[in-house]
Amino acid sequence: MNDAHLVLGLEPLETLRNIKFISEKTVVILNTHENVPRSVILKSNQDVEYPKIAKIIEYMDQFARRVVSMDFHEFSKARLNHSVFQNSMILGVATKEFKEIFNKELMINVLNYFLKNSEENVKAFEIGYDLINT
Repeated sequence: MNDAHLVLGLEPLETLRNIKFISEKTVVILNTHENVPRSVILKSNQDVEYPKIAKIIEYMDQFARRVVSMDFHEFSKARLNHSVFQNSMILGVATKEFKEIFNKELMINVLNYFLKNSEENVKAFEIGYDLINT
């Protein structure tokens, strides 16, 4: 609890639900694209409203050391013609944020070894890596 150094927020509401892991030492990389969680869909007979993304970011900002947020889903579609590469972009951002810990070349090797479309995933990783200025 309250001990994570890095949180990869692949979906805003799920990240908010796990805020217990975030503290003043945490960097949160938040994908702002809304994917309504399955639990909300199953309760669709109830009038459930998705929280405003700005409120989620504001709340995260109160607890975390740093919040990097963008709609990686749409950005991936715009840059690579498909949203499937959004998580590789997020991984690139994380690698740059923690370049003292994560070895960029090792991460690229992992992408090449484990993922289909490794060339596109590496390209997405590089795009994410280049988003962060240090």
